[in-house]
Amino acid sequence: MESKDTRGVFFMVNIIDFPKTPSCERRAGADKDTHSLLHLFKELGFKLFSYTNITQEDFWKLLTELLNSEYTKHTECFVMA
Repeated sequence: MESKDTRGVFFMVNIIDFPKTPSCERRAGADKDTHSLLHLFKELGFKLFSYTNITQEDFWKLLTELLNSEYTKHTECFVMA
C-alpha cells in the first residue's frame, strides 16, 4: 500500500447489545475493541466507517452503499470487521 489518499477503507460493525437474550447481555470489552481497531486503522491511513448495534438490513444497505461509493473505487485495500 503506497498511496496516502487511497490507502484503504475500514468497515466495522460491532454488535454489543443482545436485547433478545434472556439477560439482555452486553459484550464485555467490545467498546475497548472498537477503540483499538479504529485507532489502528486510522494510524494506517484508512478511511473509517464504524457502526454499532445495527440491524442485518442496515448492514447490507450500508455495505452496498460503501462498496458502490467513491471511497472504494480506487482504494488499495478494503477491510471489514
